[in-house]
Amino acid sequence: MYAPEEILPANSVPTESFQVAMIGPPGVGKGTLLSQFRSSECINAYDARESPGQQNISIILNGEESELRFATKTATIDDKEDLAKMDAFLVVYSVVDKATFNQAEQLLNILHNMDLTRTRPTILVANKIDLARSRTVSSQETILR
Repeated sequence: MYAPEEILPANSVPTESFQVAMIGPPGVGKGTLLSQFRSSECINAYDARESPGQQNISIILNGEESELRFATKTATIDDKEDLAKMDAFLVVYSVVDKATFNQAEQLLNILHNMDLTRTRPTILVANKIDLARSRTVSSQETILR
């Protein structure tokens, strides 16, 4: 059996890896977002299986391959040591559930108070925008806060 370094060509560059925490209340679609990210060809693809705590996705950007290691977390985030290992944060809420937007705001405040957002990209993700008739959080409302 060959070691991984023996299989790779001598001039290959190791893949850079980034830890991304996907944080949000249950039911906002974190697992579905990951499924969509894995296969952008399948619009409205939904995998009802429970997603594991961590998933790795390889991407190529500007000709360079990187690995995004997504760790999904629920609305409770209190382990600063674990969060400090992350390179970026995605805070997810559902536009059809105003309570999840309020929770996302609280999560952003917690990350800010832990001083984790100053040097790490932090993105607020509005999910389920395809359910326009059921929308309870307007685009304008998210900008004003």
